[in-house]
Amino acid sequence: MDGEDGRNGTESLIAVAGLAVVRALHAHRASLRRREHDGVGLSEQERRRYAEALKAAIGQHAGGEPAEALRGYGALLQLSPNDPVALTNAAQIWIDHGVSLQDAARALDLATAATTDPGKRACVGIQRARLHLCFGRYSEAVAELSSSVTVLPDPGADPAPTAWYLLGTCLMEMGDEPGAQRAFRTVLAHRPLAVEAWIALARLVAESDRPAACKLLEHGQDFIAPPERAGPGAPPEEPGREQDGRPGGLAARQAGAGLLVEAALIMLEPPRDHEQARAFLDRAARLCPESPYPLVNHAGIDEELRDLAAFRRHMGEAVPKVRHTDRRLIAHMLNEAFTGEYGDITLAAMGECGLIDRAELRRRLEAWEHQRSTRERSTTVHHYYNGVVAGHGALVSGVRPAYSLNGGTAMTGDDIS
Repeated sequence: MDGEDGRNGTESLIAVAGLAVVRALHAHRASLRRREHDGVGLSEQERRRYAEALKAAIGQHAGGEPAEALRGYGALLQLSPNDPVALTNAAQIWIDHGVSLQDAARALDLATAATTDPGKRACVGIQRARLHLCFGRYSEAVAELSSSVTVLPDPGADPAPTAWYLLGTCLMEMGDEPGAQRAFRTVLAHRPLAVEAWIALARLVAESDRPAACKLLEHGQDFIAPPERAGPGAPPEEPGREQDGRPGGLAARQAGAGLLVEAALIMLEPPRDHEQARAFLDRAARLCPESPYPLVNHAGIDEELRDLAAFRRHMGEAVPKVRHTDRRLIAHMLNEAFTGEYGDITLAAMGECGLIDRAELRRRLEAWEHQRSTRERSTTVHHYYNGVVAGHGALVSGVRPAYSLNGGTAMTGDDIS
């Protein structure tokens, strides 16, 4: 097994949980003529129960329980196989995790045929674009997204910011940097809390002007988590509570720190400026002492510089802060440990904190020892990580939904009627 073990386990659960959706897709392929998604044929009590079950599945989806949500969508589709909300959201989960993509395509085709509402069709189009992106079909994705942003009247209202963000990603991949920058700036003009958009725009700017890219990220951090409103002493964020239109508390500090970590990663691109990178990481750690990301990246610099004592200190402080549910960070650390000079220290710390069990720790330590002689003859390339997926990837670790354009629910029963 490698560092993707945890993710593969999640994908297996999602594939199993999606069987009810797949059965519905196969069993009711010709059911579009019945228009059951409008509730025709259901009693008032049945419609009420159906609405409650859909709300519960959407809540599980938004709450980070994709397997449970898929089971809920599957049960609903057995009753109403043309419900565009259940079809689109089930497809989104599959796309998020890179599994059952053919079934996702079939679900989105049915969802498109099942609704004539332009807004809902735009929601479906965004997921179709994400599916195209999974296969590198950028032209097809741009066509879907251009249609979606044209139909959606308010670029600041969901799901338009996601459509603009994905459009920017497509244009960036296709080499249209001015177009990509315009798309990302459109997002930030209406959704200035969107961490991925700040990062994606900064990465474009960094190709020609690294200091300007870092300034951009600092500006984003100042907006999201200004020290006077989101310092370590600030009260925890309460759902529904905002300050001047901005959520606050721990979530804001995590998001702001993520932007400072990204500034550090920009400075770690060749030619590396370790001193500037460490300065950004120190600022991120002061802003959000709870975050493991500044410390993990400090440890990466320590390993590059062969500073064993500093590596031991930083990794020892970082690992207890890692959430057991942050599978991407855990996978990153395991991958780095396998190839790293000080991998045994990382693995031991992860074992002490219960991020891997004893049997797995022993197996990985043996594999690390086995690779040691080969590793000593080669130059280790260290990879740094900020916890944010700034592209068309789906799930974002370390960033709360208020600050993210990825991983949210495709649509709800009330969306864009």
